[in-house]
Amino acid sequence: MEKADARYLSIAYQIAKRIVSGELSEGSRLSGRTLLSSEYQVSSETIRKAIKVLETYGVVESKERSGIVILSQKEAESYMNRYVTQKEDRRLIKDTEEALKELSHAESKAQHLARKLISVTRTGFFPFDFFTLDVHEANPHVGKTLQELDLKRQTGALVIGYEKDGLFYQNPAATLSIEAAMTLYLLGDLTVQKKTEEYLYGE
Repeated sequence: MEKADARYLSIAYQIAKRIVSGELSEGSRLSGRTLLSSEYQVSSETIRKAIKVLETYGVVESKERSGIVILSQKEAESYMNRYVTQKEDRRLIKDTEEALKELSHAESKAQHLARKLISVTRTGFFPFDFFTLDVHEANPHVGKTLQELDLKRQTGALVIGYEKDGLFYQNPAATLSIEAAMTLYLLGDLTVQKKTEEYLYGE
């Protein structure tokens, strides 16, 4: 059974597919959330998330008193292509997280997946789960340890590795000091990324 956080993306894809096939036409209305919940056998919250994704990409629009109106077949097709492209990215992120949790038993696998994940070219999607930050010489946090930065508590970001002098190091110790020209690799969504950038860069 699919996890709830992946299920809503799948449902959004299925609805977009129905629009592209012509089963659902532009200007028509989708069934209400209650009926959609019954049709796809998921909770109303999962349907709400699926519709929100389609709204984000201009496929549908939720109008008060009018329900969910289909806006664009073209954007539905665009979302389908985006979903297929990013499905592999989501799998890599999931595999990387699982490998990191079992690092003592799968260190080589985590290293391989982390490198592969870094090399993937990802298009925009909400939300990102992985991002990088460069440490500049003028950064006020240069010289502090990861423990002193306490990013997990301050911003919610998890440092999974860093790059220095062309070499990648995973699972850094809390005693690691931040240095100029170092690139940090962190897990977190767009909100976490923004908080981390503001915290580190003071933007």
